[in-house]
Amino acid sequence: MLIIEHHELWPMKGMVPSSDLDYMIPFGKARMIRAGSELTVATWSHPLHRVRTLADELEREGISIEILDLRCLDRESLDVAAIVESVERTGALAIVEDATVSHSVGVHISDLLYPEVFGLLRHPVARITGKDVHIPVSRHLEESALLDDSDIMNRMRELAR
Repeated sequence: MLIIEHHELWPMKGMVPSSDLDYMIPFGKARMIRAGSELTVATWSHPLHRVRTLADELEREGISIEILDLRCLDRESLDVAAIVESVERTGALAIVEDATVSHSVGVHISDLLYPEVFGLLRHPVARITGKDVHIPVSRHLEESALLDDSDIMNRMRELAR
């Protein structure tokens, strides 16, 4: 098992279960963050929090986004059943991740899912990622290469229709 934490999560604060010191996240089970009817967004780590905020904005526009926190990304542990159930309801799937197009986990996830969801989709599985470039060292240039909220918002809006 490999646990990877996103550096943008370090300053975040949230509730930590304190009543049970043996609190565990179920391995291999995706968590539905919000129910929706027009688009399933599968994501994890830092983009999850961004997608949740953007989905709230789209909700005010009348666009209903379902969000799944995949949590486990490897072939054996990916909760394919949860994703398929969600796509059955929405008819569309977007995978949002903090990676470049050429270096993404999303391509492997979509490859694994296609046989299960192909007949359910209104259009191909969308991968919403950063630009297809090497990540620059300069903070200013890095920001222009990474996943952008306006890109996420525009793609989710487009895919939900």
